[in-house]
Amino acid sequence: MTRITKDWLSVYFDHGIDYQNRRLFLIDELEDYSSRTLTQGLKLLEKASSEPIEIYVGTPGGSAYEMFGLYDVIRDSACHVKTIAVGHVMSAGPLILTAGDERLAYRNAWFMIHETWWTSFMEKLSDQKAAVKHVDQMQVRWAELMEIRTRTPAKRWIKMTKGPDYYFDAPEALELGVVSGLINERS
Repeated sequence: MTRITKDWLSVYFDHGIDYQNRRLFLIDELEDYSSRTLTQGLKLLEKASSEPIEIYVGTPGGSAYEMFGLYDVIRDSACHVKTIAVGHVMSAGPLILTAGDERLAYRNAWFMIHETWWTSFMEKLSDQKAAVKHVDQMQVRWAELMEIRTRTPAKRWIKMTKGPDYYFDAPEALELGVVSGLINERS
């Protein structure tokens, strides 16, 4: 029987890294801390062994910059990376999920994509115009990466993000190519 110690629990729950089983967890908002932790954990696991790594993704989303950065780090991994959708995979979550070499979803996982957000207060008009152009560039880059990883055309991804938030379940994620298989399909 495995003995659970306070140190093990601290590492496991505070940092979202299960070193022994080569698992990482993004079960929180994607921001500087969670992105840094996952990047460091991935690099640490890569250095320790060439064995496969699992990343559990269940996030409400977060920073677009962190999304692109984490996507690049996962795609650049020397190890085979399996990403697994659990619970909710929203906003930045679907792109991070598609970065895996193998992508699965629990049967009751839910997904959401939307148009890129931009908020500005009291900026010069020229800065606002530059920011809008930049946000549009990020939306196009996101759609291009989704097309590469899912084989669903970028134009369709862009269309789905226009209007209200677009929610879909695990079977539709499979149909769109966001995941390659479902876990617990019998339930």
